[in-house]
Amino acid sequence: MMTSPPLGLYIHIPFCRQRCDFCAFYLEIYRESRAEIFVQSLMQEIEQSGQHHVAANRPIQSVYFGGGTPYSPRLS
Repeated sequence: MMTSPPLGLYIHIPFCRQRCDFCAFYLEIYRESRAEIFVQSLMQEIEQSGQHHVAANRPIQSVYFGGGTPYSPRLS
């Protein structure tokens, strides 16, 4: 029996302080209330996907979090 290869997971965090000129990704300007809702929804989605996703029995090899404006003292 062949084993399935492990998964790589990418989670996009869409909150930024401002839109960068080079950015083509979906984003929202950071608002604490929206970020809280996003995190709650993300946790719920991860739980549900882990239980029902067709790849539920495949190991996750890597998790990459992307998006969002990197912290810079110039932006504070």
